[in-house]
Amino acid sequence: LNNFFNYPNPFQNNTVFKFYIAEANNLTIKIYSIAGFLIDEMYLDGLINNQFNEYSYNAENLLPGLYIAELKSNNTSKIIKLLKSK
Repeated sequence: LNNFFNYPNPFQNNTVFKFYIAEANNLTIKIYSIAGFLIDEMYLDGLINNQFNEYSYNAENLLPGLYIAELKSNNTSKIIKLLKSK
């Protein structure tokens, strides 16, 4: 699990998570508020190994502000910051 990022960032209503998976069948993306509360959770499967995968995230229900995204797969996790603008 490498190169986890989202674009655009900052974003308004949609952002795309892009990540490189060496070997995994599924993964989880969790969105947390800056205070640490779980806001949303997505389970992804059918990923393609040894290349970049993308997931388009609809963030219309999020209020503007700073969030944390955690990508978890096979006992590995990566964390990035998300900024939703007005």
